[in-house]
Amino acid sequence: MFFGSVLLLLLLKVACDDVCATPETCPDPIVREYLMQQQQKMASPKPTTTSPEKSNDSQQNPKLKRTPDHVMTREKVKSKVGTIRRMVGECDGPDEEDRCGTWASMGECEHNSGYMMQFCCQSCKKVLLRSSETRVLTELERNGGLEQEVSGSAEEQEKMAAVLAEMWEHMESLDFELVDNCKNTNKLCVFWAAIGECEANRSWMITGCAPACRSCDKLLYENRCPFDESIEPIYKPGEMNDMFSSLVRDYDDAYGPISVLSDDPWVVTFDNFLTDEECDRLIEHGERLNFERSTDVGKKNFDGTMEKVVSQGRTSSNAWCKGNCNNDTVVEEIMRRINTVTRTELNNTEQLQILKYEPGEFYKVHHDYIPNHKDRNCGPRVLTFFLYLNDVEEGGATGFPTLKPPLRVFPKKGKALLWPSTLNGDPFLKDSRTMHEAEPVVRGKKFAANSWIHLKDFRAAHEKGCAG
Repeated sequence: MFFGSVLLLLLLKVACDDVCATPETCPDPIVREYLMQQQQKMASPKPTTTSPEKSNDSQQNPKLKRTPDHVMTREKVKSKVGTIRRMVGECDGPDEEDRCGTWASMGECEHNSGYMMQFCCQSCKKVLLRSSETRVLTELERNGGLEQEVSGSAEEQEKMAAVLAEMWEHMESLDFELVDNCKNTNKLCVFWAAIGECEANRSWMITGCAPACRSCDKLLYENRCPFDESIEPIYKPGEMNDMFSSLVRDYDDAYGPISVLSDDPWVVTFDNFLTDEECDRLIEHGERLNFERSTDVGKKNFDGTMEKVVSQGRTSSNAWCKGNCNNDTVVEEIMRRINTVTRTELNNTEQLQILKYEPGEFYKVHHDYIPNHKDRNCGPRVLTFFLYLNDVEEGGATGFPTLKPPLRVFPKKGKALLWPSTLNGDPFLKDSRTMHEAEPVVRGKKFAANSWIHLKDFRAAHEKGCAG
């Protein structure tokens, strides 16, 4: 058999040498096909079992610094990916080598494209389609974003491929200022976009996964959140005073005794605002949501949101009451009660922030007012409604050290504490007198919850990513 094959090849070669100067001039179709295959193999040598050495200078000398010639411009990216797509588009035959999948995963589809697209077409198609879009993203962002995971079922991968294709077109249309700042901040951004999170979780996705959501233009705060003068504030000048002065008269029987600790500025406590069952339910939600280290507000990001920073001045843990917690009928009743007492609406409130303080933990003197909210559609925080969820063995008081005289409110299960962050005469402006602190817990644990109330529609602004 072996000698027969050799003889056949020799006969073919003789026939070719005698009759054909080039493959195209061969009259015999079998000989012509043989010559064309040999010509292709000569032009594109078969991959070795190991990845071939790259010949560029930066590989041979790792210390060689990148020069402008190495910078990946948008035009180079477009050309490179266009080439890959054309290669894939020409693929219509099966793999002809057993090791095609291995070679493709080693990068041979690009390094040795002639041979691979001829004899390992299908393996190259899978690898190049998956890698080309993520490569575009990475290079357009100058390696600033996270390369995306593309996995899951065939249907999920098809949806993700569509997202990647649309993402490429979106990124390619941007100027470089936006490209530099538009990044997928999680390796699952494309997956989340494919399953509809750009719409379902818009407030975070349009900035945190802007390339995947094709929303890079929305990183500019003025594009995402144009100021709407028609949004009415919940309090006009003087109306907060009216609310505070009516609390004892209207709610002492239901939630009292109510104590007015100060009336300029107002500091008021409700001894029995929550039931024991409501307190326990909020603690359960916090544990289920997993308490995380609390953060403070840091510098402003490119997209207009405020950076979250871990501070040595705040050592507690917190969990935001979202999802099942926010939809719990017990929580809905608590929020209804808070809104009724303060003459506000649910849309004015942030979701509850559930807090946990271990022994030794504290939050040093601070203020709840965030200055950049003043000129945003959510308006500033005007009130803090603070809920105590358990009795603390020792320590954990809420202190107002700059008031004259200073005040301290000790935790008691079911108690609530209410104070303003802005001035009665101009609710847009900070009342600097209500600086406060969470004193260290000495023994036991302290559980509590913040309800921050804004002057305008916080929830609508938050939904659009405009309240950060």
